Amino acid sequence: SRDFDPEQEEEWCGPFSVARQMIAQREDAKRKREEELAEESNREHHPLDAIMDQMNQEQKRKAHPSLQWKSKLAAAADAPTSLYAKRQKRVELSKVGRSSIPSLFQLCVNFVVDNFEHVESLGDVDNDVR
Repeated sequence: SRDFDPEQEEEWCGPFSVARQMIAQREDAKRKREEELAEESNREHHPLDAIMDQMNQEQKRKAHPSLQWKSKLAAAADAPTSLYAKRQKRVELSKVGRSSIPSLFQLCVNFVVDNFEHVESLGDVDNDVR
């Protein structure tokens, strides 16, 4: 058995009243955000606040190294929007030899090259690969 809630019944009396309520809620939220921004701008600022914020950010980055990660892919602003343009850019990159995802072979070769001072012998590696 459900409890009767007259307030909830008033809320769902039709799509137009629900839309009106949603618009009113959105306007209330916007008004609250604007008030918070006005309060923040009226708050006194100390000359060293910016430096303290920067130091806090650096401490967070040291505590969480994943915050320093940056994608090597092209920025979203530079990325083409249409499918044809995306495909065309991908084809151009592959012709240049710079595809966005290297092959497993290329990853292995790069790893060996980067750590070559630790390699004792190449064993059964073909001369073509060397």
